[in-house]
Amino acid sequence: MKQKNYIGVIKYTLLGLLLGGMLVFNAMLLNYQGGFNGPWFHIFDFSPDFTVIILTPVILGLLFCYIGVRHEQLIVYNEQIKDNLQKEQINNSVADQQIKLLANVISQVNEAVIITDIYGVIQWVNEGFTKISGYVFEEVAGKKQTQIFYGALTDLNVAAKIDETYAKGGELVEELVKYKKNGEAFWVRLSLKPILNEEGVMTNYIIIESDITLRKQKELALKHSEEEKAIVLDNAQTLICLHDFDGNIINVNATGQQMSGYSKEEVLGLNLSTILAPEDKEKFNGYLTEIRNNGKASGSLKIITKDGQKRVWLYQNTVYNSNGNDAYVIASAIDITESVKAQIEIEKQQHFIRQIIDNSPNIIFVMNEEGQIVLANQAFGEYYTYNNKQTLYASELCKGEDDIFLSDVKDMLELNEGEMLRMEGDMAHLADPSNKAWFSIIKKCFKEKSGKKYVLGFGMDITGRIQVESDLIAANELVERSLKVKDQFISNMSHEIRTPLNAVIGFSDLLGDTKLSTDQREYINIVKTASQNLLALINNILDLSKIESKNLALESQPVDIAQIVFDAVKIMEQKARTKGIEVRANMPVSLPSKVLGDQLRLSQILFNLLGNAVKFTDHGFVEITCKPVKGSDDSKNYIAFTVKDTGIGVPVEKQQDIFERFTQANSDTQRLYGGTGLGLNIAKSIVDLHGGTLSMESAPGLGTTFSFIIGFKKYEESNDLQEVNGIDGAAILSINQTNPIKVLLAEDNMINAMLAIQVLQNGGFEVDHVGNGAEAVEMIAQKQFDVVLMDIQMPVLNGIDATKKIRALEKPLCDLPIVAMTAHSLYGEMQNCFNAGMTGYVSKPFKAEGLYAAIVDSIKAQSENRVLMPGFE
Repeated sequence: MKQKNYIGVIKYTLLGLLLGGMLVFNAMLLNYQGGFNGPWFHIFDFSPDFTVIILTPVILGLLFCYIGVRHEQLIVYNEQIKDNLQKEQINNSVADQQIKLLANVISQVNEAVIITDIYGVIQWVNEGFTKISGYVFEEVAGKKQTQIFYGALTDLNVAAKIDETYAKGGELVEELVKYKKNGEAFWVRLSLKPILNEEGVMTNYIIIESDITLRKQKELALKHSEEEKAIVLDNAQTLICLHDFDGNIINVNATGQQMSGYSKEEVLGLNLSTILAPEDKEKFNGYLTEIRNNGKASGSLKIITKDGQKRVWLYQNTVYNSNGNDAYVIASAIDITESVKAQIEIEKQQHFIRQIIDNSPNIIFVMNEEGQIVLANQAFGEYYTYNNKQTLYASELCKGEDDIFLSDVKDMLELNEGEMLRMEGDMAHLADPSNKAWFSIIKKCFKEKSGKKYVLGFGMDITGRIQVESDLIAANELVERSLKVKDQFISNMSHEIRTPLNAVIGFSDLLGDTKLSTDQREYINIVKTASQNLLALINNILDLSKIESKNLALESQPVDIAQIVFDAVKIMEQKARTKGIEVRANMPVSLPSKVLGDQLRLSQILFNLLGNAVKFTDHGFVEITCKPVKGSDDSKNYIAFTVKDTGIGVPVEKQQDIFERFTQANSDTQRLYGGTGLGLNIAKSIVDLHGGTLSMESAPGLGTTFSFIIGFKKYEESNDLQEVNGIDGAAILSINQTNPIKVLLAEDNMINAMLAIQVLQNGGFEVDHVGNGAEAVEMIAQKQFDVVLMDIQMPVLNGIDATKKIRALEKPLCDLPIVAMTAHSLYGEMQNCFNAGMTGYVSKPFKAEGLYAAIVDSIKAQSENRVLMPGFE
């Protein structure tokens, strides 16, 4: 460039010399033609002015040299200014690309979701809401949106519009300014829509808010950029100013006057430092030193215009030396104030976005389509050796096949726009490899407008959730162990209580069949009633345990609904008569004679409901009604049951709680009427188990009505067998026939053994008795039996182990029917008997009819390879 300047100056100088030489030659020619004779060099003697003419080439050469120097300098200045403008445009373009990339990353963050009632009161928010606003759910629950966010708005029309939308039940989409918990303003796009239920009735509103602050900022930056372009187009001139080495202004062009606001007359002789911003005074002194030493300088300075504005000028200055005259500085500058502001704003945005990403506790990274990590936050750096000054390949950072973030780079690069990968796994901390954290990871593909593809990786730390889940599993295991201990305790207590109770009830029944005096019969009835009440209480507690463990199973046996109802009414009549009330039953002739169901559980429901009705009724009547109704399954008989009384009734506020355990309608109910408060809860649970619903209608003083519907499987009549086959294939007759069934009774409790022997002999059975399981195994090998009644808890060898030994014998002994007879009545005990190979089960205390039926049915089942365990048929 410098060589090019010298050539231009030489050309201008030679041109001046040539023009001056032509003028001198012309003057000499005219003088000579005027009559001059003599040597040619004496022509200067005749005219002193001609000497001046001779100097014309020198003067013109110097003048044209100066013109050439100025012309070449202006060309250089303009080229340098153009280069600076191009560099600035390139820098702005790079910054814009970075903003687009960062904006694409932020666009992947979840939106805020808010659920309100129909009046705008907040009921639920998601985590995106907390991330965006800074408020947690507890701080906003029960408040209206407008109370929280819009009270401080300068434009309250938006809040009014939202309230109007709630009032009219409409929809609203609005872009508005809100304030975070820390007072910071941000832009959101709000979409408010009603939520309708299946009937089309509006129940709630859902509000989805997207943080559009970045978009608004980009719009503002774009607006600034457009303003800059307008300024450039309207003022496509450059400030040109001449000043000396001390900074005193010599001259200024029109653009300079316009840029500074000062007229030419106001600035001539004025020092440039007087219009500089105070913070740039020292910078200006450095500029003067640089221009004196180097002959040129470039940079930027802040100046204060005449109207007080602070502006930033970008300058490209050089020294001009006028051949012996005082040198001065030619300064050219453009106003870059708006560019600087835009750059500052861009840097602020970049810093703000960077802060958001780096302060996120979640791992965030962006990988380009070449597999390079082009962006990552500080959390990412806690697990990988990475910093923002590097652009490393993901394959270089990958820790191996177990790397949950980077081991699947190939799969990530094959994703199309919008596709994502989800996974969970643990990752070792870089500083402490023994410290592992669990992450829920999303890897999603997105594209820039240019079409370039990126993959956003987002890993949320869920270590706390995993720990909670582990704690819950451990707690659940502890609860299960506790339940097993409780079940075992109840089972043992059941056995210990039922064993003597079995003797009390059994011998009371036997004693009642003998000749007794009136007083003796009254006493024995009292004993039987007390023992039956005690048995009912024990059964309720056991049923409660079964219901809790979901092990209450229903039998499917032929039952007579009418007979069950009549039996329940007959039992309750005695107590009702003592209170002076009537118990009656209403049953239509259309009621099926038999259905398949669980007689014990149905009786339990009716006894509980009728018992409560009689207990809480002091006058009037108790009525039970059952009738067939239509149902959805043609293979079932649906029976509707209603128990109505004219008793004390239940207050409305207590009707929901009355079905809870240990709950009664009033605090003095138990004192006045007794009871544990378990009956209704168990009745409701059994109805639920049948697939029905126990409902209640009641009012204080007007009585109570309980209703429920149960669908029973239809019963098909079949001819009952009058005989069964023994293990040897020979026919043996059932009860009270000439060929009685031979029973081996294994029972260690002598009282219970006496009772069982007496009951069995009364039924026409032949009985042999042994005291433990070992003796039972020996007796089977010595004598033929048709069935074994096996107690579970016995010394030497218990019933379970004895059954296993019998099943290990050779045929036909191994096929001998074995009926468990135990005071244990929990579901787990039944399962143990079944697993050991038993074919039937009867619980103590037993009824004679139930014991007889269990023996005959067990023999039938064994011959048909069936098992008659409750809940397993």
